[in-house]
Amino acid sequence: MGREKVLMKKKLDEELNDVTFTRQNQVLLKLEKKSFREKMDLFLNKEIEINVIPVSLAIMLIALPLSYGIVKNSNVSERKMIEIAGSYYWEDELEGRLKIDED
Repeated sequence: MGREKVLMKKKLDEELNDVTFTRQNQVLLKLEKKSFREKMDLFLNKEIEINVIPVSLAIMLIALPLSYGIVKNSNVSERKMIEIAGSYYWEDELEGRLKIDED
């Protein structure tokens, strides 16, 4: 068994005699331990794929309940518009401004 390994190694060495390994430095650099900064750079440079349909659906499911409360509590229909000198103002805001100006 030992002799077969020696013969096989010898034959392999003869066959690979003309083959040269050109990226030895790159392989050795990969074997070195990476610093924290290099690890962070590798982590931050990863490409992320985001599917548009599930993300947009999730945003809609979150936005709809939040916007419902805003629309429900708005009292736009109860407010009156007043025209003064060609400009339009909300009546309640104008009254508030007039009270502040009177004080």
